[in-house]
Amino acid sequence: MKKIFILTGEPSGDKLASTVISKLKSQNPEIEYLSVGGNHLKKLGIESIFNLNEITYLGFTSILLNIFKIRNKINHTVNQIIKFNPDILFSVDSPDFTMRVAEKVKKINTNIKTIHYVAPQVWIWRKNRVKKIKKFIDHVLLLFDFEKKYFDEENIKNTFVGHPLIENNEDNKKIIENIIPKNKKIISIFPGSRKSETDALLNILIDFIKLMNKRHNKI
Repeated sequence: MKKIFILTGEPSGDKLASTVISKLKSQNPEIEYLSVGGNHLKKLGIESIFNLNEITYLGFTSILLNIFKIRNKINHTVNQIIKFNPDILFSVDSPDFTMRVAEKVKKINTNIKTIHYVAPQVWIWRKNRVKKIKKFIDHVLLLFDFEKKYFDEENIKNTFVGHPLIENNEDNKKIIENIIPKNKKIISIFPGSRKSETDALLNILIDFIKLMNKRHNKI
């Protein structure tokens, strides 16, 4: 029986992973799974080795205060993956956590294929960090087509797969012109996918929108 370990680091990654795994489970129900995941993977009947909230931290200070907990979780995750001995380690987003785990796993067992979903922002990352990826990631799945050239330049195997949360989903598509007059400008706010992020950022962003509405009448 084939085995896959699903490695996520936050709720958005858990949701993305579930869209892929739900299709995979329907096509091949014989695969065995284990994960670091959240509610979306749990609904698919996939066990998580610990609660996803235990590694979800926001901000530099929070990370410093929890640095030993994070290190212990990384090591614990690596040990559990090696024990599970999957054919594939499927990591999703959250590179500060997932790629640290993947790198350690690859050093211990090179037979485990590592596939990372949601590419790190290589156009922001330093190039030496990009080169490091191919030492422990076998394949990268890309959300956006423009990312491909960055990985091709470094000879890192990659495939553009699109974004499953918006592709072919008419419910998510709106024609802006039918909602907002043409003489208006739009500001979108994205406070994050984690509760800690929204708690910290949402009120600040709403205050900003209120301020912009007072100063400008075309927004």
